[in-house]
Amino acid sequence: MNRLFPIWLVFLCGWSLPAISSDLEDMQPGLWQTRVQVQFPNGRMPFTFTSQRCLTQADPVPNTNQGQDCHNYDLTIKDNTVSWKLQCKGEKGILEGQGKITFKGKTFSGNMDIAIKERDRSAKFVYHMQGEYQSPCPVP
Repeated sequence: MNRLFPIWLVFLCGWSLPAISSDLEDMQPGLWQTRVQVQFPNGRMPFTFTSQRCLTQADPVPNTNQGQDCHNYDLTIKDNTVSWKLQCKGEKGILEGQGKITFKGKTFSGNMDIAIKERDRSAKFVYHMQGEYQSPCPVP
């Protein structure tokens, strides 16, 4: 597990999502800060990291970047809840996950369940996500 996690964390923080249209009525487009607590099974100590990203109604999933070897699918938006599935393939194995967040104005919360499969080993963990609107997105 110790060697699995750092390799896959890079992929997980870099999944990409195709643009979609949505009707997130209670979502404020702009720069969001996301606090993620990674929870491991077997009582291993969780850790937390933060990231910032511009979220829009067309691209409402936090912690995503373009250009990684990841595929998102089954993206659904219902009311103010966004859910999606993720698969990343790397030299050492496969990462699969499914996430769900719910927007409430200038905040969101949700979880993402992750499973890593590397040759004859596997590991599971959970992302607990809390988001907070910061400001309008910077103009490029």
